[in-house]
Amino acid sequence: MKARLVISTLLCAISLPVQAHGDWTSARPDGHAPMGVMADHVHSQSEWMLAYQFTHMSMSGLRDGSDRVSSDEAINDYGYNAAPTDMDMDMHMLMLMYAPTDRLTLMIMAHYMDNTMDMDMGGGMTGTMETSGMGDSFAGGIYKLLDAERQQVLLNFGLSIPTGSTDETVENMMGMEMRAGYAMQLGSGTWDLMPGMTWLGQGERWSWGSQVMATLRTGENSEDYTLGDELRFTAWGARKLTDWLSASLRLEQVQFGNVDGADPEMNPDASPATDPRNQGGERTRLGLGANVRFSGPLAGHRVGLEIIEPVRERLDGPQMSEERTITAAWEYAW
Repeated sequence: MKARLVISTLLCAISLPVQAHGDWTSARPDGHAPMGVMADHVHSQSEWMLAYQFTHMSMSGLRDGSDRVSSDEAINDYGYNAAPTDMDMDMHMLMLMYAPTDRLTLMIMAHYMDNTMDMDMGGGMTGTMETSGMGDSFAGGIYKLLDAERQQVLLNFGLSIPTGSTDETVENMMGMEMRAGYAMQLGSGTWDLMPGMTWLGQGERWSWGSQVMATLRTGENSEDYTLGDELRFTAWGARKLTDWLSASLRLEQVQFGNVDGADPEMNPDASPATDPRNQGGERTRLGLGANVRFSGPLAGHRVGLEIIEPVRERLDGPQMSEERTITAAWEYAW
């Protein structure tokens, strides 16, 4: 399955218009990937970049495999005490990049998370749970392996640093504190390896690329579990509409594993959100985006927006189904 996904990603990128001769350049609106793609470019020696990104993901309803499951079915047929009905996740990301050489760019990221989950408690009762705080941080870099014929091949490497909490609690309907579910926690609790590879191509008015990224969990956190590994494949094409505006279309496939172990403070029968068997699956997503590159007094600034819709889900469920993700970002390079 994974090999087929890699081949499909590469074929999707290769099928776009053949590149012209010359040097690949980031000095155009489509010189960066769609905003939902991270670590897609290197900088010139001694160049810095500061970026802020906001991501909002909304989820609604439950799926088991590709089939919809109502909250009543989760409670009455699957035997859970309660079931999530809606969830909103907001992420604020601040990133700093620096290039000590033309080939190597280093980067650090910090995240702040806001999570809200609405619950069906059964018997006509509902509730809302909220968690917020610092998420996991990231340190890593991008190394340029190839730069020729308007193509670049980049090696991605990094480490996720467990600065996010894994012991967040919420109030239940009785007003008592209980451990929030796995998706409501703010971090993984483990030091995670994040290797990857990115390929970029560019023509006179088109650019395209593909990226393979993994999150490999190491060890077990202080709550006696390890989140599942994640594998992410994406391919995109972008059209330079003007000297300052581009539009993009992107396809993404994400695979994520179930929790290994279990938090002893979570009752797996309480809700699908606290069941370690219901955290894995795969999603195919389609993103439509736009990038704006400024010039003149605002030279060095860039903003972008991407709206992402799931087109296919197969989940180890019942599990929350994704509805839409919106990513907006600002970047400044000097």
